[in-house]
Amino acid sequence: MFITHPEFEFPDFHDLFSDDGSRLWQHVELQLIVPVFLVGIAQVDEDGDLSVTRVHELTDVTELAQLAKIAGGRLVTLDVLLPPYMTRKPGWFTAPLHAVWSGTAPNGTFQTVYVSTSGRRYSSASNLVHERQMLNRQLHFRRPGKAQKRSPTFIG
Repeated sequence: MFITHPEFEFPDFHDLFSDDGSRLWQHVELQLIVPVFLVGIAQVDEDGDLSVTRVHELTDVTELAQLAKIAGGRLVTLDVLLPPYMTRKPGWFTAPLHAVWSGTAPNGTFQTVYVSTSGRRYSSASNLVHERQMLNRQLHFRRPGKAQKRSPTFIG
């Protein structure tokens, strides 16, 4: 969830970048400290002369799955921006995203697990478990292709 204020609107470039009625902002605030999905989608102009990557920032995994499906072969990048409490590092951390799972750990705690393309797993839960150990596990999103084969690394 993002928030902004009228004084942060960037009106000087509306004609250049937002001919569809969108509004441009030079400053937005992340209202909640949660993972953010960064989805890069290739967009080609009507003449086919110029291709740019537009990056969408989402916090909802259902919207991520829908956007990735719509983008299809135009999906260029897919990363998750993780808050410090999920990585135990000072500052935010970006990882290429492979999958998102949720479920109940054997001890009864609910958790969402973010799996990077390298196989590392991140969760807000302090007792991170592999998704295979979850009860009622649900796959919310899987990137097309496979994650690298390696032993899982748990961070959480």
